Amino acid sequence: TRLPRSALGDIELARDAQIVVEFTPPSESRRLLAVAQPVQLVQGTEPFGWLIVAKPETELREQWVSLLGRLALALAVGIALGSILAAKYVSLQRAVRVLPVGIAMGLVVISMIFVTDWRVAIALLVLVGAMGGYFVVPMNALLQHRGHLLMGAGHSIAVQNFNENLSILVLLGIYALMIKMELSMNSIIVAFGLFIAATMSLITVKHWHDQ
Repeated sequence: TRLPRSALGDIELARDAQIVVEFTPPSESRRLLAVAQPVQLVQGTEPFGWLIVAKPETELREQWVSLLGRLALALAVGIALGSILAAKYVSLQRAVRVLPVGIAMGLVVISMIFVTDWRVAIALLVLVGAMGGYFVVPMNALLQHRGHLLMGAGHSIAVQNFNENLSILVLLGIYALMIKMELSMNSIIVAFGLFIAATMSLITVKHWHDQ
């Protein structure tokens, strides 16, 4: 929908930059999300108008929900593929050999800050999911095998689940703290990717020769 400048009411428009605003047009009840682009013959000069394009928030929400569904499906497909490959090609005796995949996964996560196309995002999520599945299946098998030898199967699974849930709570707390500090999403993604890569590097160095 193309709208006149007056439809935005008192909203300030930038002279040199594109802005995104939410507003309710006169005589309408639905909220619109609009992009306002200044029209200039030369960058930096006074604009002689703005091109404003808007869509109802509900339509955009539906599009985002659809996209989020595709992204979640891409991750699930990747995890399934990685799990199948790990079950087929990684034996219990060589489970620690998948540790470098964890390092690579952290680096791939960091690369997502450069993504601007949803198709690339889907491809990367399939890759991240495949790495995660390929990594987690042998690690779980190894943990349960060693836990069974040391303390029994039931006790081992209980300890593993406790540690997993505790780790999730700690990471969620760190994420909430980063949000409260108003860090950008790119900074959070880079920090998360570096944490994964660094942690997996330390574990790889310590356990690479374990059997």
